[in-house]
Amino acid sequence: PAKRIDEQAKIHSSCASTTGYIDNSEACHNPTLLLSGSEDGTARLWDLRMKRASYCMMIPRDKRGGVPEVTSVAFHPCALQGNEYEDKGPDAILGNSQNCTIYVCTNRSVYGYDLRHHSFASVKSENAKTTVNPIVKSPHFDLSSFFECTDEINQLSFSFPRYDSVESNNKLFLSAADDSGEVHILQCVPEKYTEMANSNCTQSKPRILYHADPESYAITSCAVFRPRNNETIMASGGTDCMIKLWDINRPKKPTYSVQVKPGTQSENTTQLCNPPYIHSLSWSPSGRLLAAGVGDGSCIVLRGEGKRLVELGRLGSDAGGHG
Repeated sequence: PAKRIDEQAKIHSSCASTTGYIDNSEACHNPTLLLSGSEDGTARLWDLRMKRASYCMMIPRDKRGGVPEVTSVAFHPCALQGNEYEDKGPDAILGNSQNCTIYVCTNRSVYGYDLRHHSFASVKSENAKTTVNPIVKSPHFDLSSFFECTDEINQLSFSFPRYDSVESNNKLFLSAADDSGEVHILQCVPEKYTEMANSNCTQSKPRILYHADPESYAITSCAVFRPRNNETIMASGGTDCMIKLWDINRPKKPTYSVQVKPGTQSENTTQLCNPPYIHSLSWSPSGRLLAAGVGDGSCIVLRGEGKRLVELGRLGSDAGGHG
């Protein structure tokens, strides 16, 4: 335990190299990688084995020249494939851990960074076999205009690839939950720099899920795709205190809705004055359970049963929750 605490302290110290608060992070399917976004206008890819940042992605300045806050980050779930870089052997330079594409959002903008393309271009331009510039100064993709979001984006989420279908993997969805109470979804989001020109996402309108009633002025704080299931199923939550289950092929209305009520002392929460806004959602790897972080400090656990969500219980302060 002492060794683990020491390692965590070193990682925390290393992450402190950002010049602003770390607002969000995402773990990769590769357990050695961590992606973080900060209010200092950068996203960073961390190598947990080395306990340092491998890459720093610079986010474009806003129209007034200000530094934008990174509100969400996401790994593209498919590993880069193909032989366009193989003649230079980038894997020998970087290892497979840096072989990824990431997406970030700030305000109403969504940007993508193909780190494999960056490493190859960096090595080629510097005419060196082992030198890779860790600073990525500009994004390789700008999908902002294609998402058509009208308010600040709170979370990005990719659908999960189906490993039994190569064709399905080429049709992954990327969603953006925003402050307008909507979830905008694009299909066929590019993974490689060379795919952007021919990507279908640039040729079609986004699908839009209307999580919140416009008259409620509620925001959609989170929306996440369900793993190990039909890749079109997702859950959303917001400041309307609702959790909704969707099939994005039928975006007009959710398949199921759960109204979260304020907690009581018997439900083990000590923050009764805080509304039960839904701040975060996370599926279990099996896709069977859904956990919701609630504004009163509790955590609600639900089970997915077909097109329904069944509440299993609410965890509060006496169960080690936030009080």
